[in-house]
Amino acid sequence: MKLRWADVSLRRHLPSSEFDEFSGGLAVCAACASSADMQRLAAFKKAFPKNVFAAFGVHPKYLGGFNKDVFASFLDNADAVGEIGFDKYSSFDLAFQRNCFEAQAGAAIPRNLPVIIHEVGHWNELELSLKRLRPKRFLIHAAKCSAELVKKFEKMGGWFSFGERELKLKSGRDALAAAGKNRILLESDSFPSIEKMEKTYFLASEILNLKEVELCRLIGENFSEFFKNG
Repeated sequence: MKLRWADVSLRRHLPSSEFDEFSGGLAVCAACASSADMQRLAAFKKAFPKNVFAAFGVHPKYLGGFNKDVFASFLDNADAVGEIGFDKYSSFDLAFQRNCFEAQAGAAIPRNLPVIIHEVGHWNELELSLKRLRPKRFLIHAAKCSAELVKKFEKMGGWFSFGERELKLKSGRDALAAAGKNRILLESDSFPSIEKMEKTYFLASEILNLKEVELCRLIGENFSEFFKNG
């Protein structure tokens, strides 16, 4: 059975020719990791304007190339800001990560753009920044955290996306089970393919006790709501 779904595809690398299969009707969010990726992402969105939702931002591991002016120049054509956030394995210190995150997330707010967040190991810092900024909608990408954190961030406006990798981990399964069904999305992350997404939907449908067709409908509705200004 061929299913049609929405896919949040937050990847370290922008699309190659293999991604063309997604152009046949799937709605896709593609996020860049560095300033150098932004022009490529803009070109990708231009090539598939009805299918591609573009998230512009600089990942916490690639902040050496962060330029506020370059970043700001792409926001008029953005559907989201991201993938931005915190990472304990980044070579950049926490204060610099925080400043870059708040500059980018802060730019999303007056434009009413959702924020897509990468978070590894600095949950308290993320919470403090979000309390200062108060974005209306933000997505924790590749969510794998406690049910308590899910509930806390959901009250602050949080959404959560999960890939096959996360759904094979207890922390990812617990996070998905704890999240409100109207706050979840699914993703392929760095390796986009129909086969990978089918596996992801199968795992999620088992955890949520939903038929795959019902889950597809739910994710499509959630995708439209999250990117409603795109």
